[in-house]
Amino acid sequence: MTFVFEKERIRAVSDEGTPMGHISFPRVRPGLVNISQMMIHPKFRGQNVESAMMDALLPHLASQNLKAALTCPFAQQYIGTHPQWKHILPGEIHFTTH
Repeated sequence: MTFVFEKERIRAVSDEGTPMGHISFPRVRPGLVNISQMMIHPKFRGQNVESAMMDALLPHLASQNLKAALTCPFAQQYIGTHPQWKHILPGEIHFTTH
């Protein structure tokens, strides 16, 4: 799997070149993005593509000193179970998990 970073999106591509999914993270304001949407092609669901993309995205955001709001339910769940990434959340934004 390869990750392709675009302006406000990361895409996952299989080794054969097939699009696997993407995460959108539009900029809200300087220094803050919103991880807003994750789409996984049905063929690749249940294969940890979601987690792999988050594992690639979060260090990328941190390396750019960006904070991330989370309106994507999977991103909320992921951060909730990976407390080492809570520092990427802006202090003024809170979320609840369902």
